[in-house]
Amino acid sequence: MLRMELLWQGYEIDPLGFLIRRADTGETPTEFTQALILTYLVTADGTPPSGGWIAYRDLPDGMFYAQAFRGYAENRLVRELGEDGLTRFRRAAARLGGTAIEIGDAGYAFRLLPRASLAAVYWLGDEDFPSRASVLFEDTAPHYLSTDGLAVLGSQMVNTLLEKAG
Repeated sequence: MLRMELLWQGYEIDPLGFLIRRADTGETPTEFTQALILTYLVTADGTPPSGGWIAYRDLPDGMFYAQAFRGYAENRLVRELGEDGLTRFRRAAARLGGTAIEIGDAGYAFRLLPRASLAAVYWLGDEDFPSRASVLFEDTAPHYLSTDGLAVLGSQMVNTLLEKAG
């Protein structure tokens, strides 16, 4: 039996039948979640985490989809956090056990898969520039998921941050 975490949730994988269950309830996760886990297991090549960060556009073929990703993930994060965005962002990151990184006005790294971390960064706006957010990927992440899979992972991270922002 293999055990791993994806997006703050534990899973158990039976390698003989490729059956996946939630570790806490034994329930079968959505097909979407199963696909992410199985893709990770097939793609993972053992490259050690580096701690270096890149934008979505810097992922393999990421430039093609970067504008869309910015809209449904990064811009959405700022828009839905609202006026008190920086405070709400910090609160959500703390609730999710984020590790502070020194980027932006607030930046946090999250290990979303055993060897793949993503980061969320918030820059507070002023009278000249609006607030903005970035989702960053550990530069070794393409060794664990495709660029499309990483887009899904980044979007799910944003969804969870917004849920926890309170």
